[in-house]
Amino acid sequence: HVNLDRFAALVGLMNTLSFVRDPIERVISHFEHRRLYADYDGTLDEFMALPANRNLQSRLLAAAPLEAIGFVGVTERYEESLALINEAYGLRLPVLTTNCHPERKDRGSYAIDAEARQRILELNRADAELVERANRLLDARRLAHESGYGFVQGAIQSVAPGSVSGFAFVRHLSTPVMVELCINGHPVATTHATAQRPALFALGAPRQGCVGFDFRLAKPLAPGDQIQCLAKLSGQSLGVRTWQPPAPKKK
Repeated sequence: HVNLDRFAALVGLMNTLSFVRDPIERVISHFEHRRLYADYDGTLDEFMALPANRNLQSRLLAAAPLEAIGFVGVTERYEESLALINEAYGLRLPVLTTNCHPERKDRGSYAIDAEARQRILELNRADAELVERANRLLDARRLAHESGYGFVQGAIQSVAPGSVSGFAFVRHLSTPVMVELCINGHPVATTHATAQRPALFALGAPRQGCVGFDFRLAKPLAPGDQIQCLAKLSGQSLGVRTWQPPAPKKK
C-alpha cells in the first residue's frame, strides 16, 4: 500500500515482502472500499478511469525490478505464497482469513459484466503484466525449492544489438551466480554476476550491489533473435527476450 522506495532503502530489498493481486480484483476491491468507507459516490466507470486508480501496483513497486524484491506473493495463490515465505525466511506465519470479504468465498469474483472486466484490463495493462511475472516467479521459486536449488533472483534488464545485461543473486549466498547466455536456444557465453548495480545497491541488494552480469556479443543480434539467460547451476530461466530494433522516429 506504499511506494517501495519508502521502505526498501530502510530495511533492504531482501527484507521487503509484498503481494500483488489480479488487477480486476484490485480495482473492484479498491472501488468498494472507497465507496463504503470514504464516501465515494461516483460510478465504477468513473473510478477506474481516474489516473490515480490505474496500474497502482506497478507504480508502487516501480523503484526496483520485481525480481529483485525479497519476496512477491500473489493474493490469488495466498496459501501457496505464505508457505514459500515461511520456507524462504524460516518463519511460521499462519494462514489468516481476517481480511477476506465475508461474501467472497461463495460469490467468487465481484459481480461485474464482461465489458467492465475488459475495460479494467485495458486500463491496467502494466499491472496485468506485473501479476503474470509474479506468478512466473512463484512457479520458479516452488520448483527451486522442490529441486533443492537456491532460488535465483534475477532478470534481463537491457538488450542491445551488441550486448545483454541484467542481474542475478541468491539471497542467502555470498558467492556470485554463474549466468549462461543462450541465443536462439544455443549457449554462447557464460559469466559471473559481479558487476556493480548502483540502483540496486542503494535499495539494499546483497553483495554490495555487485550482482550484475554483462555480455558483449561478438556478432550483433539480428531482428527476431531470441535471447535467454539461465542460472548455470540450476537451469532456472532469468528471462527471455526477442530482439527487435526500435521503430524509426516519426518526422
